[in-house]
Amino acid sequence: MKNIILTEGTQTTPQIKLDSVNGVISFKGKIITVDCESLFKPLYDWLNTYVNQPASKTDIQIQLDYFNTLGTKYLTSFLKKIEVQLSPKNETKVYWFYDIEDEDMLEIAEDFQTVINLPFELIETT
Repeated sequence: MKNIILTEGTQTTPQIKLDSVNGVISFKGKIITVDCESLFKPLYDWLNTYVNQPASKTDIQIQLDYFNTLGTKYLTSFLKKIEVQLSPKNETKVYWFYDIEDEDMLEIAEDFQTVINLPFELIETT
């Protein structure tokens, strides 16, 4: 299974990296596209293969500046899929990076913790 840089990131989509060798899934930037289905479909396809031979641990790194309601829906769905299909097979953890001055993103991370049954580490950045 090869590593994928799904997108370099644009004004409306995040940079997404899927690293099966090191077990890293990362999102960086913004999710404000109205076509989240096209954005997330390759992630689901990659995850369906990855769960069959995952790394010993998987780190999910989320460093988003903003995401819209549709982005929230798809990100929640993707993390739920990881929770159900991947976390029973390996050590899985979410690292949620947020700007120290962005209280909204911290609150969103805390909301995610209540609906996603994965360990979270909230990390302040400047």
